[in-house]
This record gives sequence, structure tokens and C-alpha cells, in this order.
Amino acid sequence: LRVIGNRTEDNLYIVGNYFNEYTGKNWLKDDSKLEYSNEEYRLDSLQLMKAFENQGYSEDEINDFAKYKTITLEYVNIRTTTLFTVGNLYEIEGDTVFNSDTTNVLFDKSRGNGDNYKLRFLEVDYSNPLVTETIKENKQNYSSYDEEMKDIIEARDAYIEANYSYLPDTVPDRVYDLTQDVTEEYSNDYDKLRAIEEYLRTYPYTKTPKDIENKDFVDGFLFEAQEGYCTYYASAMAVMARCIHIPT
Repeated sequence: LRVIGNRTEDNLYIVGNYFNEYTGKNWLKDDSKLEYSNEEYRLDSLQLMKAFENQGYSEDEINDFAKYKTITLEYVNIRTTTLFTVGNLYEIEGDTVFNSDTTNVLFDKSRGNGDNYKLRFLEVDYSNPLVTETIKENKQNYSSYDEEMKDIIEARDAYIEANYSYLPDTVPDRVYDLTQDVTEEYSNDYDKLRAIEEYLRTYPYTKTPKDIENKDFVDGFLFEAQEGYCTYYASAMAVMARCIHIPT
């Protein structure tokens, strides 16, 4: 992939597919059809902007920490039906036909070298204290939406809770106990997730981690290998969050 556009203030993370079901060994993709909206990819940015407005921040205040930006993604040495996106996506622009009936956005047919499209997204400065305050409060004011959007957001929240919280019996009690120890002094989801993130930073990064012989992958990473690369940390973060009832 080639990213074309003005440099963002922070790292830009490209998303391919979302996976929701942890099996103890790997993750399975969520391909179930959404019942509430065919523009799921837009809802994060819309909800976030609404949350800022509900906090009573002025337009100038919001512009200090949240701005819409546009980049172009061009496919290089790749052929796939996956339409890569970014966080807080607002709009997909270009001569593209895609299916957004699931959480994973797909082209109608495979795309390859030279194919490109534009992504308009909300770039947020998460270090800004007003942003942190908004996320910590985590209040959903459904009454601030019109009736149609209210129904969509309520259905979306219920869908996320139902489909992104499950953990199999293979996850041992010591993973739950460790998560509790790491997060017990915090009262909101934001600080709990940051505590998990900081804890996982204490594990050394390596592209050649020790073999995990444990029945559960995350348990093996946390207590046996205690080193790994991106998917190790991401899986542990997601599973530990679910241990304290935060959907991931």
C-alpha cells in the first residue's frame, strides 16, 4: 500500500479486517450482516463528534483537537477484495463499488496495482485533556440524536456488546486475576485500558518469540513466553479488556 497525502500529526494505522471471536488459539472474522446501518464505518467519527458537542465544547475548541483530513490509498504489489480503512473514518471517496453490510468493508471485486481511493477521516489529538475527559466520562446521550440515528446507535451498542465481549473457557483464571490486579485502582474504562497497555509494554518485543505450548495463546504469552510481536500484544490487550467486561 502507498499512502498519499499530508502527514498526520500522529501515527496513522491502516485497518484491513476486523476479527471478533477469540478461540483460544486465533481470531475469527466477523462477517455477520449488520441489521442497523450500511455505513458502519462512519459511526465512530460521528459518535465522537457528537460526544464533543454534548460536552459543550465550542467549535474553536473542537477544531484544536479534531480535524478532518483526506488521504489516498494506492494498491501496490497486492490484489485483494479488502478495502483498507483508517480509524474514525468519515467517508470513502472515489470510483469504487464496495459492500459495507458487515463490519469489514469489501470491494465488489478484487483490486490490485494502481487502484486507489480516498479516505476522509477525523484526526483526533488524544493527548488533549478535553478529549481524555470526554472519553473517560463515556456517556451516551441518545436524546441528542434524531430518532433514526438514535435507533442506529442503540442497535450498534447492543451489537458490539453481544459480538465483541465473548471469551472461551480456555482462558484460565490467572488471566482474569492478572487483569484485575493491573486495573483495580481505576474507575473508568479509559484508565483501565491505559493501565493494560502500559503493563503490556513491559514485555520485550521480538520477532522470534519462544514457542507457546499452553492451551490458550494469550495465557501462554502472558505467563510463559512473556515476549512477542504485534499480534501477541493486540490479542492480549483485547482479551484482558474482555476479562473486565470491556468489548474489543
